[in-house]
Amino acid sequence: LEILNALSGRPSCILEGPVLKELVRRKGQFDRVAGFDKPSQSKSSAGEYFSQASIGHLGFTGTSFWIDPETDLIVVFLTNRIHPTRLNEKLKPFRPKLHNLICRKFLIKR
Repeated sequence: LEILNALSGRPSCILEGPVLKELVRRKGQFDRVAGFDKPSQSKSSAGEYFSQASIGHLGFTGTSFWIDPETDLIVVFLTNRIHPTRLNEKLKPFRPKLHNLICRKFLIKR
């Protein structure tokens, strides 16, 4: 929530908004900024609806989060990708589907 507040220009107890915004600003064509991921142009783990202002992080064990300051949406996904072995890749196609489902439910007016 502190990251979302700082990126959205709201008061934050810990982070300075302008500094964080500069750290997570995309430079060139890279999908990574200052320890975070940005939604990639195709096949993003964030799915289709997170804005380009979003930042996220994918952990080795499969946990992930995405924060979108344009929609005030935070999605945290806790999982164990490495069960039963670290070769398990089944989570990769599931993540964007999960994010799309959440975004359609909470962001898109019907």
